[in-house]
Formats: sequence, structure tokens, C-alpha cells
Amino acid sequence: MTKVEESLGLISIARGTGEADLYIDGGNLVNVLSGEIYPANIAVWNGRIAYVGLSRKMVGSNTRVIDAGGYYLCPCLIEAHFHPWFVYNPVSIMEVALASGTTTLLCDNLILYINLGAERFLKILKALDNYPLRLLWTARVMSHSPYPGEEEFFSIENLRKVFFDPHILKVGEFTQWRTLIEGDNNLVEKINLALEAGLGIDGHTAGSSYELLNAVVAAGVGSCHEAITADEIANRVRLGLWTMLRYSSLRPDLPELVDGIIKMNLSTDRMILTTDCST
Repeated sequence: MTKVEESLGLISIARGTGEADLYIDGGNLVNVLSGEIYPANIAVWNGRIAYVGLSRKMVGSNTRVIDAGGYYLCPCLIEAHFHPWFVYNPVSIMEVALASGTTTLLCDNLILYINLGAERFLKILKALDNYPLRLLWTARVMSHSPYPGEEEFFSIENLRKVFFDPHILKVGEFTQWRTLIEGDNNLVEKINLALEAGLGIDGHTAGSSYELLNAVVAAGVGSCHEAITADEIANRVRLGLWTMLRYSSLRPDLPELVDGIIKMNLSTDRMILTTDCST
């Protein structure tokens, strides 16, 4: 099927002149664009949503109809910060995640990378494409603690191979942020290589003051998952950082954070929910 044929097919379903493959009937749509919840049906054709509304014109004799009465319909969830090696591996987590409505995981590459090296790590990513859950990755530029051979593993040459792979979206867990803002040339070079590759930079700025966060943002960091109080959330959001709110057995902070966010009347537009890998 050509792109033109696909577009024409979607248009015909949306207009009600074609027959949908799937019709989800009678649910309440959670519209994350408008912030509303209202009754709506969904028509799917060729694996894509073609229509959202109340019309049934696209329901034909071959359309599979699912009764969603009493259920809420929402986009599948994306886990924005996950470590697939604490308790789970990238495959074993899939069954649990998919059953809970999560279809994409943004995973930390640390353990796979330091055990496999750049080339074998990238081969694993391609193999994982064959599974039903979508795995995207953040790439480390250093380990948590120095170890023999670290400089070679995280060399510019190896990072270049990783950064330009389409599975990699961000630099992850930038734990050495203090060294970065002190002007370490090696780290600044790695950050600029990542930015050249079009990657985001996820900070690990635990304990950083507002003043130091200014320097972190100036260095290119665009998000952080380490805020544990409402004041720390406010500091990050005010500087434009995407700020992750954690809720899991690892960090059960969310109820307290939400109270603080409401009291401070902070916009949630740049806030993201994450488990940070629950145990």
C-alpha cells in the first residue's frame, strides 16, 4: 500500500464511506489535548485511528466491534524513565506493561551497554524490535562509579555509534552534573555530540540549588527526574526543564508532590509521570 492509498483509506473511514477494521463503541474518551472527558467512539483502519466521534457510518459487516461501555478510552501510556535491569529485563517487563496499558518504555542502557559494548548493544536493540512493546533508549555517557576500561567504553568514538542509532532518544542519568558545570571539556564534548545527533539530555540533578540548575540548563540539560519536593519541582519547571514526578516502591512521592503543586498553583504542562523502575 502506498502512502497515497493509505491517506485515501483513512479519509474514507473518517467520512463514513469506507469500512473500519475496528470500532470501539460506547466508551468515555479522555482527551489529553483538550483536557475533557466525554462519550466518543473510535474507528480504526489499517492499524491507525481514523475517526473519533459518535458516527457509526464506518461500521460494516466485517468490522470488529468492541463494547467499551463503562470504560475510559485514553492514549496508551509511555514510561518516560525506566531501568530494565533492576528486577525485570526488557522482555519480562513487556507482559506486565502491556496489560497495564503501557506500550512504550524509554529505557536506561547502562547495564546492557557496559556488558556488551557499543556494537553488540545496538544489535540487541534491533532484535527487540520484533516484540510488541516499543522500547526506546537513553544512552549513558558515564557510569555511576568509575571502573577499569570506562574511558574506552564511553569514548567519543563509541558514543558516536550509539547516539546516531534511531532507537536512542536521549542521554540518560547525567549524574556528573557538577563536573559538567565546572567546565569539564570531555563531558561538554559528549553533550555537544548528543545535541548534534538531535538527542535530549536527561539530568540527574539531585540536591541541586536553583542557582546551580541555571548552569545545568545552560549546558544543555532538558529534563530531570530527581525532584522530591514541590519546591524542587518549581525550580526545575521555572527554568524550562521537563520535570518527572515519580511514584513507585522506589519513590512513593506523588501524593505529597501533587499537594504541593496544587498549593503553589504550578502548571503541569512540563511535568511527566514515571515509576523510575518500581520494585
